[in-house]
Amino acid sequence: MFEIRIDETALKRFERQLAAVPRGLPRAMSRGLNRTATEARTKVTRYIKGETGLRLKDVRKRVTIQKATYQKWYAFLKFNTKAIYVSSYGARPTKKGVSFSSGRGRKLIRHAFIATMPSGHISVWRRRPEAAFSTGTAPSGLRKNRLPISKVMRMSGREMFALAKGIFDTAEKESRARLEKNINDQVQLILRRAAE
Repeated sequence: MFEIRIDETALKRFERQLAAVPRGLPRAMSRGLNRTATEARTKVTRYIKGETGLRLKDVRKRVTIQKATYQKWYAFLKFNTKAIYVSSYGARPTKKGVSFSSGRGRKLIRHAFIATMPSGHISVWRRRPEAAFSTGTAPSGLRKNRLPISKVMRMSGREMFALAKGIFDTAEKESRARLEKNINDQVQLILRRAAE
């Protein structure tokens, strides 16, 4: 996505400030980095939620943080690119099919229905006129000798990633501005606690 680095001058300043505190610098760096990554993730996930209509908790499952540690002074966002199905978009059955949240109002998928898989997973399915078209395992309880059905996908994870690229520039600029402040906040907190 993007990369930001702490200014070398600032890093040396933090190192001097925490010279007398055991493991003070690793604590400040890892916590400051993780705070900055968390703030970037919040911005990205809220943007994706607004653009797609996905529930925030579903977006958060796809945008996770690889956290910094005392030994590894870096943190980054990881993006899950698995397919996203309509059932994750607040799908509801209607007389004409299934409606879902699109981020800009609700949309309708005609001739679709909601069914429960043998595993208990709830999915949106649609009958296809093409006899050869079928993906996934059909839900239990459906009659035989019917047209094939397919699970309805809203977009691929890669498409969602591409959609979110527009927010990355903003998140990068904000993270660049916030990183030094977040680390400095941790430095001051560690110094206060050491003085108590």
